[in-house]
Amino acid sequence: MSDQIQVFIALLLYLAFFAWCGYQRGTMKEFVTFLVAAGGYFGLLRYQGPIIKVINLFGKFIAFARAGGLTSDDPNAILQLRDAPNIVQPEDAGTIIFLIWAILLILAYVGTGLAVPRERSKPGGLAVLMGVINGIFYLLVFLPRLIALVLPDAEISQELAQAGFRKVISTTSELIGQNFQELWSALEPQRSLIFLLLITGLVVLAATTLNSAKARS
Repeated sequence: MSDQIQVFIALLLYLAFFAWCGYQRGTMKEFVTFLVAAGGYFGLLRYQGPIIKVINLFGKFIAFARAGGLTSDDPNAILQLRDAPNIVQPEDAGTIIFLIWAILLILAYVGTGLAVPRERSKPGGLAVLMGVINGIFYLLVFLPRLIALVLPDAEISQELAQAGFRKVISTTSELIGQNFQELWSALEPQRSLIFLLLITGLVVLAATTLNSAKARS
């Protein structure tokens, strides 16, 4: 089995996991989480400069308050607003922005799990699709950082992130198309068994769906 087929199977397992998560959580929860994840990620990248400035200004204000600027008349306290070092240096800005996004993502999962009732976030095919979309988006976000983990000398930059986005989008369909046929050929001796398992799975799924519909009615 070639390395490409192994990558293909790993990708399918990865997407299957998020499809299962989407089915368990329901459409509304996955949709809201996607809005927070995608909107938060691109919004933080778009306004990275002002956000870092606000964080540094907050740090200076804390230094000003600790110097007694809020409780005393010490004229030197006001100098802390000018002289206090920035708590976020330029080389750390990307890490802070990613950390903020990760916190938003965790809050989105926890918040939707607590705030969205189960009856308003029903499982189904659309929920599975939203789970897969979320999984693909996370892959696009994490890919440049995984590259930097494997290649420590690689610099995580916006250009690298954009390259990762384009690479995954352009190669995923090609990977699936090229390797599905190769995988099918490798499983040729077991095709009859595979067809039997697929038919059995479809029958079980149909029966489960009918039973669930009857139970709701």
